[in-house]
Amino acid sequence: MTKVRILSHLKQPYPQQIKSWEMIIGASLLVFFVLGAFQPFGISSIHEHKLPILIGYMLVTALCLSIKAYLFPMIWKSYYKEEKWTLGKEILSTVQTVVYITFGNSLYASLYLSLQLSLFSIVFYLITTFLIAIFPITFLLFIRQNRLLSNSLKEITEMNNQINSSPKTFHSNEFVTFEGNSKDAVKVDINQLLYIEANGNYVNIHYIEDDKLKKKMLRTTIKQIEESLTDYPHIIRCHRAFIVNTSVIEHVKGNSQGYRLHFNGIEDEIPVSRAFLKKIKDQIGTATTEFKQVIHP
Repeated sequence: MTKVRILSHLKQPYPQQIKSWEMIIGASLLVFFVLGAFQPFGISSIHEHKLPILIGYMLVTALCLSIKAYLFPMIWKSYYKEEKWTLGKEILSTVQTVVYITFGNSLYASLYLSLQLSLFSIVFYLITTFLIAIFPITFLLFIRQNRLLSNSLKEITEMNNQINSSPKTFHSNEFVTFEGNSKDAVKVDINQLLYIEANGNYVNIHYIEDDKLKKKMLRTTIKQIEESLTDYPHIIRCHRAFIVNTSVIEHVKGNSQGYRLHFNGIEDEIPVSRAFLKKIKDQIGTATTEFKQVIHP
């Protein structure tokens, strides 16, 4: 039973580190201060030029972290997809980080400190590095995951309360026409527009007409569609591939990794990218007021 709980916990969604440069700087400085305080790897026996040597360890750490943070996600795009990231992957990634830093610093010590590079020295470096770093880092990962989950639940509750307190009955019958790069076009009541989804060189317009859910595909880009909706502040981008009408959102779900928007009578969940999260949060709750101001200037 305990094993099942652990596996379930490790499979929980976990947000990736967005500001990698902050993580790289922070971890590199941590290595600098830890090595300066504990002076392992023979550093304590060095009496001259100790500061430049410590700076060297710090720069090697920054290089290893930069490769992992920027190069690896470019090579293995599927593995590093944000929507597939879990707590287990984050812990494994942290362990890998410690291993990369260990090998990088072992090589640095061999090349510039005239220390013999051997299997024993690498194992020694690895064990020492793990003892210094891995346990507090793993503990902090669990703490951060729980804190993020708690904050997410609080924010989702607040947004749903705002949605539930906002009336959704409009009487404008104002229409907007979406045109494709060909002769195709669709005329939609702005009240009835739900969301717009990018699909390669096309977009899918999802809307309600005569109480029925309809979808129209146009050959255009989501950027062009977004530019055509600048007069409607309640219709905004929530993801690189989605534009939503915040006035008709029924409820929000999510976790520490991200949020999903739901519309009445539609099974599809619309993702919210963290880059657009603040804009969505600010808009929900004020969408109804802004909509009425647009309709009745």
